[in-house]
Amino acid sequence: MREDGHLVEWVGTASDIEDQWQGQRRRRLLDAAAATSGLTNVDDMLDALLHVIVPELADGCGFH
Repeated sequence: MREDGHLVEWVGTASDIEDQWQGQRRRRLLDAAAATSGLTNVDDMLDALLHVIVPELADGCGFH
């Protein structure tokens, strides 16, 4: 805001986009996980899910 040509205050806004971000993340994970639905071998399915989950949610994952 300016008054007589001088800057006297700033006006700004902030928006909380956490819910929007979480929704988009959830959709990406579900879409990627759905792509594994055609797999019938458990090891192949777990391996595919591992590649979906680890980059989004964890630092590492394994199965035995």
